[in-house]
Amino acid sequence: MKKLVGIFGILVALFIAGCSQGGGKPGNVGFASISPQEASKLIESRNDLLVVDCRSPQELAEGAVPGSTLIPIWAIMQGNHNLPKNRPLLLVCAVGGRSFAAGQLLARNGYPEVYNLSGGLSAWKQAGLPLVYPQQQAGR
Repeated sequence: MKKLVGIFGILVALFIAGCSQGGGKPGNVGFASISPQEASKLIESRNDLLVVDCRSPQELAEGAVPGSTLIPIWAIMQGNHNLPKNRPLLLVCAVGGRSFAAGQLLARNGYPEVYNLSGGLSAWKQAGLPLVYPQQQAGR
């Protein structure tokens, strides 16, 4: 239980820090928050990009970015993942907070190119960008 409280504390601190920091631009090494339009262009132009959905499995019913892989925030925070350090990562969640926190953590742990979808899936939907749903993901 203490471990979960500690992880939650880190998540809150990273989220608060993220609310006060500006984003970056695709192509910069390190960590950057990018708009849905920039994310869409990144997905189209980078074959090596790995899109990571940081939401819970239950949230997939709301749709997902095509080609994304579900790795819930808690798995990332606990290090229970096998994300490659040699590929750029685009992190997505519902509104951008969890993916921002996960991105900060991954960048601090040596991941050289990490992007956060600013505004999350909500902003992606508002931009009119494509979504897939669980049954579509399973059929790929």
